[in-house]
Amino acid sequence: MKINTFLWTLAAISSTVAGVMSMKQYAETKQLFWSALSITCYMILLLSFSTLFATKDVAIVYPFVKASSIAIIVMAGVIFYKEKLDSQSIIAIIMILIATFMLSKKL
Repeated sequence: MKINTFLWTLAAISSTVAGVMSMKQYAETKQLFWSALSITCYMILLLSFSTLFATKDVAIVYPFVKASSIAIIVMAGVIFYKEKLDSQSIIAIIMILIATFMLSKKL
């Protein structure tokens, strides 16, 4: 993976995670800052996707970014918001991590 692709993929994943976490904060606090931050993150995600889709296969990039984001968001929910995972959720996360690893080989 080229460094440019890596950086844009990292930007897409982190902007997705930050956007979701900002929405969670907004839902809890109703402070407009969190809403504005979430919108900004999704604008960065849009820019990241448009750059990645210009050079990489959508069928690989999109699932990779979404699967990585889901795994990170779930872990953040457990760590920061003390959310609980049942065994079915843990199995699903393991499957997502395996799929992400497999997709990264094609990216």
